[in-house]
Amino acid sequence: ATKPNEVTLSSYLVFLFLGNETYNWGREMKKLIQILIVFGLVVMMGGTASGQSYGDLEDSCKLGPITDDLIKDVQFWVKEKRPGAEQLLSRCLKTKEMDVEYEKSEEAKKNNNWVLAKEIVTPLAENGHAKSQGRLGGIYFYGFGEVPKDLKKALKWVKLGAEQGDGRAQYFLGLMYGKGQGVPKDLKQAIKFWELAGDKYPKGFIPAQVDLGALYDMGKEIPKDPKKAFYWYRLAADQGVDYAQFNLGIYYFNGQGVEQDYKEALKWYTKAAKQGYVNSFNLLGSLHTNGQGTKVNFKEAIKWFKLAVEKGD
Repeated sequence: ATKPNEVTLSSYLVFLFLGNETYNWGREMKKLIQILIVFGLVVMMGGTASGQSYGDLEDSCKLGPITDDLIKDVQFWVKEKRPGAEQLLSRCLKTKEMDVEYEKSEEAKKNNNWVLAKEIVTPLAENGHAKSQGRLGGIYFYGFGEVPKDLKKALKWVKLGAEQGDGRAQYFLGLMYGKGQGVPKDLKQAIKFWELAGDKYPKGFIPAQVDLGALYDMGKEIPKDPKKAFYWYRLAADQGVDYAQFNLGIYYFNGQGVEQDYKEALKWYTKAAKQGYVNSFNLLGSLHTNGQGTKVNFKEAIKWFKLAVEKGD
């Protein structure tokens, strides 16, 4: 879904003003205005608002997760005789049922049983379940396990899922354009679908964020853009990706795409290091040795240098 189903007006205001400074503020202000309008209208009508416009509810009913609050919101509009609300409620309940079945494919994935995962999501995908369409497309794209690779089927399913706004499907469709597999290579189209997948509120699809960060960071197929690289790495880093956290540290240390800040560099190197990202060990040792972003601390520096040696860096 494009917004968390349980979001309230107050929690969204907290996020907006205390959240990540790298988000697209113009987009967020537009969303806030929409929320204020919906909140005001619903309050005047005697109901309660989750912070989602009717259009957002439609998206949520397609993509899930279907929470009790979401169902209550749709039921409110049914009560108010909003045109199409009854059909929307039916769609929500159907998606909720299919979400339960879809979770079985997660278990099959954990067990590396891709044949079973395919069998689970195929009927769901055929019934319009967006997440299943994205997963099925990905299975065919890679040819996971004993499932033969089939780019024609992959394209069919990721297109359908992408049209419904599923982040996984959008990512895979971008990957097909980026690699020129199943479709003519088109980097602009790849970037378009990766951005759609990566910039979804509130978290976005991690692989799209990492790929976009690396794309703008390395500048192999497009010109380097430190600000855009920083933006995408930050989104992935906020979701706990060690590689992205390490790169944020580099960007803060060098003042690339963001104002130089040794404290922030130390913070992100440390986050990556705590996840075992070896490349950050020596850099942490240097920061503690030179007193950059922290007081000089030779004991801490030696700790990180030793760990780097032990891990072969």
